Amino acid sequence: MSKPLIAASPKMSAGDVAKLMFEQKIKKLPIVENGRLVGLVTLTDLIRSQDVFSFLNGLSTKDAPKRMKKVVN
Repeated sequence: MSKPLIAASPKMSAGDVAKLMFEQKIKKLPIVENGRLVGLVTLTDLIRSQDVFSFLNGLSTKDAPKRMKKVVN
């Protein structure tokens, strides 16, 4: 896990979550509300989401973190 813990809010859009994951180079992101874990989003979950499809289309493989290239391709 990263320190400090990187987490998302349930109110974030799929595109914002994907952007955060790419920027921080993480494949699994906890979803936290009021200090409690309410879920976990993976890069694979986001790939399956229609909201994030356009965001990922705008990325080239060179933009993807090395360990995420397989999922993005």
